[in-house]
Amino acid sequence: MDEATLGQFGDKRRAAVGAALLNAVQNKRTLCVHRLAESRNQTLQFNNFLANPSVSSHEMLVTAGRTTNRHAAGRHVLAVMDTTDVLFPTQEANKRGFGPGSDGVHPGLFLHPVLAVDAANGGIIGLVDGIVLNRDKGPVSQAHCLT
Repeated sequence: MDEATLGQFGDKRRAAVGAALLNAVQNKRTLCVHRLAESRNQTLQFNNFLANPSVSSHEMLVTAGRTTNRHAAGRHVLAVMDTTDVLFPTQEANKRGFGPGSDGVHPGLFLHPVLAVDAANGGIIGLVDGIVLNRDKGPVSQAHCLT
């Protein structure tokens, strides 16, 4: 079985912190760094990791895609894409630079993940790709809405 990792990020220490962060997310099912960390030191470690310019979502997606590719080998696979949004209605002060979410009022992000699903049993194999969009230029026009 593959060791869970977020990526290499050019350094073994950053890779180890990324693996610890991923393990915490998998075990605690939250994305709140304060809840994920076991101590103040680990909170700082996770925050420093996420703020490091060498740590990128691109590296995380490439790593996830490679792992999924290995797990999907020899299977009949469906690639399923969905769109979701994450709103931060109570955290506007902390989300400076975030554009409006789907409600057009509160800051938010749009997520477009692509999952590999086993066609035989419907089980999720893993993440194939993903896009995170920050609509920082204001709301999208309604020109393409169906009536």
